Amino acid sequence: MSVKPFGDGVVLLNPAVEAELDLLLKENSMKVGALKKPVPSLVYVVSSRADMPTNLAFPVGQFLGVDLTWDQTVLDRNYYGHRYHIAEKSLDHNTIGNYDAFRTGYMSDDIAEDSSAKYRAIASHDPNPVGTSSALKPAAPGKIGDWGFESYCSDDLAKATTDRLPCFANDPVGFISVPKSFIKDHNDVFNDRVKSLLTAAVVKSMAEKDGNIAPEYCAQAGKFSLGICFAYYYEVNKRISELEAAEGKEK
Repeated sequence: MSVKPFGDGVVLLNPAVEAELDLLLKENSMKVGALKKPVPSLVYVVSSRADMPTNLAFPVGQFLGVDLTWDQTVLDRNYYGHRYHIAEKSLDHNTIGNYDAFRTGYMSDDIAEDSSAKYRAIASHDPNPVGTSSALKPAAPGKIGDWGFESYCSDDLAKATTDRLPCFANDPVGFISVPKSFIKDHNDVFNDRVKSLLTAAVVKSMAEKDGNIAPEYCAQAGKFSLGICFAYYYEVNKRISELEAAEGKEK
């Protein structure tokens, strides 16, 4: 299967789109990731846990606009030998970035800081529908700048028996949850942190097109590193903001 990027990558910030509309995209991303071949990153969905419109208002609106007018069911799916019961109600109530079962990464102020990062493992035959629990277990700890980062993606299918859909290392679509310190509300999408993440995502896409040849300041052991690249551009953007603020005071 050949995957060609469109542009230098797409980033969706706090999207107010119901998860049900993105289920097919997630399923296709899993299919590509399961091939375990190098593929370009196509889409990042970044959502803040402090975004009240998508975390609180959206579910209320969906309850009034969907639950009262539609019959909902539980979808029965089998992904790579593991059975999942996906509650359509949960797909309707949550946006694509706030739906736990889609999530591929979790950013926090501290790796152990947030209680919602504690996940309960369940067997693949668990009758509880996927998406009804707000707890998912992080897989691999790391860092993005000053923030802790947990990746849920693994090529080990034994880890796919948790309360989330499988996520492979080469999935071309990422769903990342970030804290208030990174994006403080629904409209806080033009800060230095977000700009740095956008830049790092573009550099990653360009590096993947060139055979993973990344600039030295974005590389570790000769390979692109999102964390290192973000940290570099974050310092650059903070310095630019400081200079702009100083110039504004002088005027």
